[in-house]
Amino acid sequence: MANEYVNRKVGAVLGYSDKEIQDFGSRLLPTLCHPEDLEHVLAHFTVVAN
Repeated sequence: MANEYVNRKVGAVLGYSDKEIQDFGSRLLPTLCHPEDLEHVLAHFTVVAN
């Protein structure tokens, strides 16, 4: 769950500074993803990884 790449504009679109986006680290997706969707997203990542 590492944040390898984020488009430069994502911070501006979401209202965060570049530093804030970087500081999220592995918490980026769990923080930005709707709680009801997170389980499905993580399950998808498992399928893709396998």
